[in-house]
Amino acid sequence: MQKKSEASALDAFALEPIFVTVKTACDLIGLRPTKLYELIKAGVVESTKVGGKRLLTYASLKNLATKASANVPMAAANADLKA
Repeated sequence: MQKKSEASALDAFALEPIFVTVKTACDLIGLRPTKLYELIKAGVVESTKVGGKRLLTYASLKNLATKASANVPMAAANADLKA
């Protein structure tokens, strides 16, 4: 039997993915793939390739959304991610 803290940690993990595809990321944040790839190249959004598929970290998408909602210029958001 799992402890309560372990169960809640697993529940949180089940609700928030670690990686999403480019298509899913575009649907989530409302950008076109071209702009998303520009953000990846600039280091604003973290990604990795598994086989031939590009996967983006959900955490970096959330960070992008947080910075955008706070009206932080993209250059400043990029600098924060690289620090």
